[in-house]
Amino acid sequence: INRFLKNTTLNLNSRFYAGLIQEGAGIDYNGNDNNTVHVEIKFMHRPEIFAHEYSLTPNYWEQGTWNNTMSLGLQHRYQYIHGNGVMNFALRSSTIFSDSYFANFTFSAVNKNAIGKFDFNTRTYLCIGTGNTPPESKLYLAGASPEDLMNNRFTRASGFFPDAWTTIGNTTNHFQQGGGLNLRGNSGYTAVETTSDGQSYLIYNGNTGAAVNSELEFDKLIKFRPKLLRNTWHMDSYLFADAGSMAYTNLNNKTSWSSIRADAGFGFA
Repeated sequence: INRFLKNTTLNLNSRFYAGLIQEGAGIDYNGNDNNTVHVEIKFMHRPEIFAHEYSLTPNYWEQGTWNNTMSLGLQHRYQYIHGNGVMNFALRSSTIFSDSYFANFTFSAVNKNAIGKFDFNTRTYLCIGTGNTPPESKLYLAGASPEDLMNNRFTRASGFFPDAWTTIGNTTNHFQQGGGLNLRGNSGYTAVETTSDGQSYLIYNGNTGAAVNSELEFDKLIKFRPKLLRNTWHMDSYLFADAGSMAYTNLNNKTSWSSIRADAGFGFA
């Protein structure tokens, strides 16, 4: 809609896919090359009849209710010597006709740095939330929320990944999609925080948490450019490390932070 408002884009969508009804509208305003302001309103409804037919995580969706939200965000892009970064600030709250009432503030900063033949990437993430957030929109310890999974064509419905890979239980599992606190070592695990008084609290999801994620890519050290496939195939290889903490509400209705959890490993794609 540049003709009416310069550097402004209007987004409208209406979807019924993979058992989810979703309606939305948003406006993006690009103040300059480095800053974008975003306002969005979204309505989501998963009818009970479809709750377990499509979703990878059917037990983590409220069924037959409306999850309606309004969000306001600011994205700031910046560059520096040997690198660049993106910061995102967002306020989100339930809105009219929603069956759940919650709000949160999120901040993330992703930085990509070139160090010789290595690329060193970091992500700093903070979410502060309150209210009775529905499970599909909660903050997850290991990765993306069920709501975020709907944004990816391979994860919005079962079929590409075995259902047994995506369950959450007392051991880790095989499926992980980037998001949330992104503590990859806790994928599929109902992480438990045990306090000094012997009480146990599940912290695999919640309203509030903070994390730091890092990756050291070394693609440039691996010579993999077969002549006939160089325009089709690419190989990613990296070392990763994550650390973070999830907040929980104890029996005294007070908010406490869990002990810091961490993981590290080797990634290949």
